[in-house]
Amino acid sequence: MMKTAYKITTLSIISVLVLTPFVTFAQSPEERQAERQSRMEERQANRDQKIEERQENREARMADREQKMEELKEKREEHKEERQAKFCERFTEHAAKIGERMDSQSEKFTERKEKRSTNVDERRTKRTENLDEKRGEGAERRPAMYARLLERADTDAEKAAVEQFKETSEAAVATRQASVDKAITDFRTGVDALIASRKDGFGTARDSFKSKVDAAVSEAKSQCEGGTDVATVRSDFMASMEAARKTLQDTRQNTDKIGDNIKALAETRNATIKAAKEKFRTTMQAARKTLKTAFGEEETEEAGDSEESTTESAQ
Repeated sequence: MMKTAYKITTLSIISVLVLTPFVTFAQSPEERQAERQSRMEERQANRDQKIEERQENREARMADREQKMEELKEKREEHKEERQAKFCERFTEHAAKIGERMDSQSEKFTERKEKRSTNVDERRTKRTENLDEKRGEGAERRPAMYARLLERADTDAEKAAVEQFKETSEAAVATRQASVDKAITDFRTGVDALIASRKDGFGTARDSFKSKVDAAVSEAKSQCEGGTDVATVRSDFMASMEAARKTLQDTRQNTDKIGDNIKALAETRNATIKAAKEKFRTTMQAARKTLKTAFGEEETEEAGDSEESTTESAQ
């Protein structure tokens, strides 16, 4: 009985201890609702805070990105300005070299023209000297020939025939020489005119090309100083240079076509010389025939046969 009473007492005490907090802290529905509302507001506040923090972080990252982009843009601008400055510096040096090359080429062109002109004059002088030498040889032979004919002349009629033959021969030689000289002079004058025209054309083309190059260089420098994009400056300059070169090449091709004209002049000269020689030959044949008749059909020497046996070439 005592053990049973003890167990009952112990259970009672435990029950009191377990149930006491619930009894002590029991809340009303309003209090529990208020507590739930408080916890909800607290959770909402936490969520709002986290959202605000994320927004602030996002804004901070965006601001950082914008700053970096701005810094990159500034670096690009600095690089662009630096590249622009270097390009303009290199371009100025290149433009100076272009001018130097053009001056050098102009000097070489002038030297070649002078050398070519000197060579032409030298060749002409040599051919003229050769022609004069042949004429001089003929002039020396003819008096000796006339003298031999007079020695053979026994009668007044034969002597008169020799004098007539001499007059006819000298007149024929003079006529032939005049015709040949005129043909050579006309040919040389025509060639000189063609060369001068070509030279003037080349000079005009070269001056025009130089003016266009100077204008292209000046425009490129102006664009550089004005901050125009490097690619645009280079593109515009190259286009202007290409157009200037094409114009120069076209002008040179059209101006340099004098070969056919010189050939035509040479053909005219040769035809004139050939006609003069044929006329001389015909005149001398008739003169020799008359002289042979006076001397009783005897053979005589031909005056001036080899004096001008060759045709002078163009230059």
